[in-house]
Amino acid sequence: MSSNLIATLPPGSFSGLGSLKQLNLAKNNISSWANIYPNELLQTVPSLEELSLAENHFTSFSSNDPSLVLLSLSLKYLDLGNCKITKIAGKEVIQGLLALEHLKLNGNPMHGMSDIRSTSLKTLDLSNCKLVTLQPTVFSGLESLTYVNLARNSRLSLSSNGNVTSLSLKRINLSNCNMDSIDLGGFPNLMTAVLRGNMIRHLTRDSFAANPLLENIDISSNSIGSVQSDTFRQLEHLKSLDLSFNMIPRIDGKTFKENVMLTHINLSRNFIARLQRLVATSLAHLNVSSCEILNIDPDALGAMPALIDLDLSNNLLAEEPQNIASDSLQTLDLSMCRLTTIRNTTFIGLPNLLRINLSGNRFTTTFRVEFFDHTPYLSEIWLGDNPWRCDCRSAGFQDFFQFLVDQPQRVNNRKDLRCISPDDFFGATWEAACRSVWYPQDMMGTTERIWTYFMLAILAFFGFFCLYSSIRRFIDSRRKMAAERERQDN
Repeated sequence: MSSNLIATLPPGSFSGLGSLKQLNLAKNNISSWANIYPNELLQTVPSLEELSLAENHFTSFSSNDPSLVLLSLSLKYLDLGNCKITKIAGKEVIQGLLALEHLKLNGNPMHGMSDIRSTSLKTLDLSNCKLVTLQPTVFSGLESLTYVNLARNSRLSLSSNGNVTSLSLKRINLSNCNMDSIDLGGFPNLMTAVLRGNMIRHLTRDSFAANPLLENIDISSNSIGSVQSDTFRQLEHLKSLDLSFNMIPRIDGKTFKENVMLTHINLSRNFIARLQRLVATSLAHLNVSSCEILNIDPDALGAMPALIDLDLSNNLLAEEPQNIASDSLQTLDLSMCRLTTIRNTTFIGLPNLLRINLSGNRFTTTFRVEFFDHTPYLSEIWLGDNPWRCDCRSAGFQDFFQFLVDQPQRVNNRKDLRCISPDDFFGATWEAACRSVWYPQDMMGTTERIWTYFMLAILAFFGFFCLYSSIRRFIDSRRKMAAERERQDN
């Protein structure tokens, strides 16, 4: 029933719909709770679980008048997003919804809200409102609350009147709120914090001191310029950390030493000119792409015994990383760097390497097959978008091509292997450019093709002539036999 002109709903509007589970009344002209008789509206739909009143014209959501409180024993999901609600008043505003678990109030022009109570509410969406301050006890009456979305409230502060507190909260989204500090002191049981797109400049040992149970932190797209070495030391349960799109110039090697459960770190889009040794015993995925890295220390991976995936793409590596070693590394991305060559020792310390991306570099000559003798499990290589010189008569060039395409095939698309020079082969695939040299038996000159077609035409003509002559002789002999038989009968 969405996108209509409904302005009123008298009691009993849904009588006879006892099995109704979802009701969408979004984008109508309902402007007052009195017009839909909220005490009675849902009493005839005892199975209703989801109700959307989004994008109507309500201006308030309160319990000041008990007759205007929405009542339902079954409703679990209520959407009041993008209405014109400017205030939420009264602790009992959702207490009539005894089974309510999810409440959406996003996109309303609210500057604040009063304390509300519910024993069942689990998620609350207050994103893209105009919230500035919240009372410290605003969530205290929500005993089961586990997730709050406060994103895109550009003037929000959670500590101006004292820390907003919730003992049940597990996840919070505070992205794009223009916050210059981390205000999570009132959430001791928090497990996931999203602080993306704010104005945080520094991370210190006190940043997450009140949140020892944190498992996932997203502080990407801030203005972080420094990270103290003990910032995450107390977070024993930390599993995932996103610090991408900041201005971090350096990470101390012992910053993650105490995070024994940390498996994912994203440091991409920072200004880390040198990748130094990091101690992270459980780290499996490390992204340091687009960090303007110029050098990699030989022992940079030495203290990451569980590392599986390393992304070094879009950096300024003019020379290949030398003597890097990891017994666990399986995927290495060196695409879009400035590499011009690799050596026989480049991959010698990566015995379990499965995939390597070398596309978008400055390689011109192919590599010797022997360079990969120490990576017996290598199954995928990306080499596209390099200025390859196709020296078709070089045995090494053909050997490397066969290494890539023979079973087990290590390059997924042969068309990615294209020549830039010499000029005659510009843009051609390796295989097309070198076919006449590598497979001469499959190639035939123009004169040879003409003579072949001519001889085939002559053979075809004689074959047709012989067939025609045989048929004519057969027909003539049958006619003679018929004439002789007729003569004898007469």
